[in-house]
Amino acid sequence: GIISPLGHITTDPFRSSAKPPLPVYSQTTINHLKSLTGLEVSPGLTNQEISAVESSLGFSFPLDLRSILQAGVPVGT
Repeated sequence: GIISPLGHITTDPFRSSAKPPLPVYSQTTINHLKSLTGLEVSPGLTNQEISAVESSLGFSFPLDLRSILQAGVPVGT
């Protein structure tokens, strides 16, 4: 198992101090969202598409959200 900051041993990587790499975290997040909601998820955005959105709206996405948007974009009402 993984030893948490409090010294507990856990086999759950999401409850440990070791965070998964952003692409793994992002894909897991998208898969979890799909399983909970049944929403359709479109292919992720390219770097150019994300830059265009950021430029047109005048802000930058945080790295974790940027990674999630590159893994997939939820579609629905």
